[in-house]
Amino acid sequence: MTSNEIKAYTRLFRFIEKNKEKEPYRLLYSKITEDRILRIVFNVVFELEPLSLTSNITMLTTEQVSKALDVSVRTLAQWRKDGVLPCTIWKGKAHYDIAQIHKTIEAGLQSPSRNQEKVV
Repeated sequence: MTSNEIKAYTRLFRFIEKNKEKEPYRLLYSKITEDRILRIVFNVVFELEPLSLTSNITMLTTEQVSKALDVSVRTLAQWRKDGVLPCTIWKGKAHYDIAQIHKTIEAGLQSPSRNQEKVV
């Protein structure tokens, strides 16, 4: 996602948020804030993408990913164990690649099949 796309999505969301009391936007705003998948997508767009575009940050901690994806730290640990969301262990802590997070979300957070090898 380019910085221009992020700016466009940001403007769109801010516009919806500003007009959330008006009828056509009320339903859209409630869908964005209530739907877990949409909330995750907006968190990724507004929190993870700007990090990767404005700096050389490519890895995130478990806590950062947990907040951005709106899941518990324990869920991330289970995904790591199941090979759903690969990570790198460095100094005893899990670090997640932003690009890999995007790929996993695009794939729909699919659990690996029993025949598929786990990636850690």
